[in-house]
Amino acid sequence: MEIFIAEQCKTLAESCIMGLIFGAGYDIIRILHALCGIASYSGTVTTRKTGRAAFLVFLAGDLLYMLTVTGFASVFLYHNNHGQFRLYLALGCICGFCLYHYTAGRLVMHISEAVVRFIKWIVHHTVIRPVRWLIRLWLCAVRFGIRLTFGNIRRGMEYWMLTMRMRRRMKHFPELVRFQP
Repeated sequence: MEIFIAEQCKTLAESCIMGLIFGAGYDIIRILHALCGIASYSGTVTTRKTGRAAFLVFLAGDLLYMLTVTGFASVFLYHNNHGQFRLYLALGCICGFCLYHYTAGRLVMHISEAVVRFIKWIVHHTVIRPVRWLIRLWLCAVRFGIRLTFGNIRRGMEYWMLTMRMRRRMKHFPELVRFQP
């Protein structure tokens, strides 16, 4: 079986392009982390939330990414290289990923962080604030209704107790006001 250098160079270039695509896919996962609020990739510092839920989200995203990358790489090798693994193809894929991650990936993450902050601001001001205001208004109306209802009941009970006291006193009133000559 003959292997031509031109065909190997073409396969290496395709491998580098595949690494660029893998880098873009990883950035999509990172943007989803930022949207969920479990990670922030501002600048060169990555801050992640701790806890079981955040760990499970990171684990699920990374496992899904690794399975997808492995599947695409296997199909690529099978299609372009007849299923043979060549080290230069893996290195080309890694170089493409690193090239994307350290150049365009940083720019994409800076832009996506700004977009995520803007989306969160829009959602907060158009959805969360009005819903919070409506809930507070509803709770205020419920409190008013409860106070009005129970206030009337309490006032009614106070009036009833007052009349009962007055009736008891009125029973003894004729004895107290008896005129004795």
